[in-house]
Formats: sequence, structure tokens, C-alpha cells
Amino acid sequence: MKKFIFALMIGALAAAGYAVYPSVLRAAFSVSGEVNLAGRLAKRVGAPNTVCYVVARNAGDVPVAIKRYVNPSFPLKFNITAKDMLLADSWNGPLRLEAQVNNRGQVGQLQAGDMFAGKSKFVRFYAANVSLTVDKMLGLPTLMAGVEPDKGSYMFTMSAR
Repeated sequence: MKKFIFALMIGALAAAGYAVYPSVLRAAFSVSGEVNLAGRLAKRVGAPNTVCYVVARNAGDVPVAIKRYVNPSFPLKFNITAKDMLLADSWNGPLRLEAQVNNRGQVGQLQAGDMFAGKSKFVRFYAANVSLTVDKMLGLPTLMAGVEPDKGSYMFTMSAR
């Protein structure tokens, strides 16, 4: 009888732990760090309504948390918590962070003129001091200097990379 009661108590504790475990991990979710901006892109950030998004993606490249900063000043310190999560149970395992800066106020598909940082290395859900550098911009094709469009010679270059 004692063995049965002991086994029943162990089973109840295991079930309670299994039920509580995701909420405990969700409460501990906190990724923090800093987003820096390359000097050559600094003048593009001064426009009104500039938005910086810091996105945490799981190993399957699915966004699980997004933090939004309107009119950011760089270097920008960020902290992504459980309040910023999109999908509560899809973040188990390593995460990659990325930063996007634009004037459209939308995150996701990059468009011409959007600036971004490459994805970070994989980090854990409790990582601190993660550093991202916004150093890339999706450019617009523009005519090269000295090329006249009416001559039929369309030599293009990227305005910023």
C-alpha cells in the first residue's frame, strides 16, 4: 500500500511539473542586447517614423517574438520578453535574432530602402549581451554617374549595399 501511494505521489508530481514547465520557461524568456548602426547608414535613420524591429526566430526560421521601437536612437538597447512572443510554444531550442529598420512601419519582407542586420548566431532563450549591427541596405537601381539614359546605355549600380 505504501508503494502504491508513493508511486501515485510521484506520478502526480511529474504531471504537475509537466503542466507547469512551459509556463515557467515562458516566464524566464528574456533575450537582451544592443543594436548598432553602421555610420554610413546613420543619415537614413533620422527620418520621422523610422521603426526598428528586433525579431527572434526559431531553428525553423519562424518568427516567435518581435520587439518594435519607433524613432530609435542608436546604439539601441533591446530586451525581448514573453510579452513580445507571437507563438508561445514554438521557441523551444535555439533562437536567431535579426534587426530590420525601415520607414514603412512593417516587418517581414524587405523592400528597397530597408536596412537590416544579418542574423545572429544561435542563442538561448535567456541570452544577454547579444550584439547586432545594421550594416546592410536593400538598394535601388540607379544610373551610374556619367551615363546618359537617352543613349540607350543603361548601366545600373546599387545605390547602397
